[in-house]
Amino acid sequence: MLREIFEQPQALCATVEHNLRDGNLNAEIFRDAAEAFRGRERLVIAASGSSRYAGLAATLRHYLMGEAPAKIPVWRMIATPLADLEQRAQQWAKLAGGKVVDGETMVGGGSLPGGSLPTRLVALAGGKTTVKKLAETLRTGAVPVVGRISDDALLLDPRTVLPEEDTLMETALESLSVK
Repeated sequence: MLREIFEQPQALCATVEHNLRDGNLNAEIFRDAAEAFRGRERLVIAASGSSRYAGLAATLRHYLMGEAPAKIPVWRMIATPLADLEQRAQQWAKLAGGKVVDGETMVGGGSLPGGSLPTRLVALAGGKTTVKKLAETLRTGAVPVVGRISDDALLLDPRTVLPEEDTLMETALESLSVK
């Protein structure tokens, strides 16, 4: 980690050196990136390095202090009562013109293969458009939403969205014209 800290200034200089004009960074090089991020509510950067270690240390601290169920997002999602999911699903369905159905949430993947939990899903039919087009519209919106398609319906799972993110989800759903 010390090597990273000491080498980063030189690496950064070498990267941007050819974009300097009279000692100033040419802002044009950021135009495409700025345009790609315009209108997005959130940016997630995934990389190894000191940020990763800081995140792991914070997570470990939550476990050691007995705070994991309240502080770690995946545990919050797993611990959400079905009644809370039902209430949130009903709100989403009302906004998007869908219906609430029983479902299962897959948990873990590699850490808990094959594990699942009961959930309440919002099922959206395509209406005037196809279900695939509906899914694409949500994926490419200002607030990207990813669901799964099953039995000719787009399924959205409130267990996979933290309650404090519901406003973003509702904004995305309100933008649909399937009502």
